[in-house]
Amino acid sequence: MFQFESSMLNRTGGEPLYRQIADLLAAAFSAPEKKQTILPPTLELARQFGVSHKTIENAMRLLADRNLISRVRRRGSIPITSESSLEPDAKGRSIGFVCPISGYDFWQPMLKAMHQEAAKNHYSLDIYLYRWGDRNDERRALTKASGACSGVILYPNSCGSDRELIRKFNRVRPPLLLYLLYFDDIDAGVVTSNNLPAAYELTRQLIAGGAKQIAFVHENLHLITPRLRLEGYRRALEENGLSSGEILDSSSMSTAMAEAVRQHSDALVCGSLRTAMKFAGVIPPEKIALFASPWQETQTPPGSLVAYNQPEELGKCAIREIIEKIRRPLSPNRKIQINLKIIRARQCICGTSSVRNNAAPRRLNKKTKERNSI
Repeated sequence: MFQFESSMLNRTGGEPLYRQIADLLAAAFSAPEKKQTILPPTLELARQFGVSHKTIENAMRLLADRNLISRVRRRGSIPITSESSLEPDAKGRSIGFVCPISGYDFWQPMLKAMHQEAAKNHYSLDIYLYRWGDRNDERRALTKASGACSGVILYPNSCGSDRELIRKFNRVRPPLLLYLLYFDDIDAGVVTSNNLPAAYELTRQLIAGGAKQIAFVHENLHLITPRLRLEGYRRALEENGLSSGEILDSSSMSTAMAEAVRQHSDALVCGSLRTAMKFAGVIPPEKIALFASPWQETQTPPGSLVAYNQPEELGKCAIREIIEKIRRPLSPNRKIQINLKIIRARQCICGTSSVRNNAAPRRLNKKTKERNSI
């Protein structure tokens, strides 16, 4: 039997009462002995909590949106068993993926995998696009996705200017999952690439090939991804008795700085294909290591060492994780890291197989793109 009291609510804080009640109800019926117990009528819950009937209705609607209760006519509200993925109210639920417009075209294989994984679990995937680097547009897309979806996956902007925006949306429901880019001081669920060991392996391979002066050139060095890659680079150098070479932020790299790298370095670790191409023809390809995406394979200089992310696996993992957060909203946040594939361009190393040619990926149907281009 469920019993609640008015004293359980914080009436002076900033969190709405209906959200507090929803969290209390979710915690109460998460115990095994409470499974399939019918919740008290809304009028009784209103009396116990000392709130209005409308406040309880809002809390119930939120629990239904989280897929935590099933509202059955003439029976009342029943907690849904977390073990079942085929509950009646699970069908038709939507997951929002908020990402920059600039990535939509070349992410088609990943988006297709995400759509398929969502459908397997009886969810739909809706895409909400925003202009890269435009924090206001990112806020607009996030607001729309949060209002319409049971859970939201966010690819943050690479400028790192949306920290407070993410912090704000992470405090409210529906659950928020950060994808690829994240802030290590925000307690949120994360699915990302395992960048530190990949950078370590790239650097180690360059050292094994005879490199002594290895530069590290990367965009946006203030963000977590390049910081982790830089740590892996430094570890490999330290373990092999080498000192760090030039460390440059390519997003603000001048011609003079690039020239200094060319003069004083015999190898490079680059954060992207675009950065690596700035040194093409000056440093031999076999002395260049870089991070890239599979659809860039045909543009990668033959002989260079490449750490490819795995977008389809990342996308499917993100869908599975946000569904887990929707079903168990009180579960702790996790950071899941997917290993990158280390490949010598046109040649396989480290026991991995070459990435297929993604120069002309299949696109999702035009109607889907138009519907989601908000």
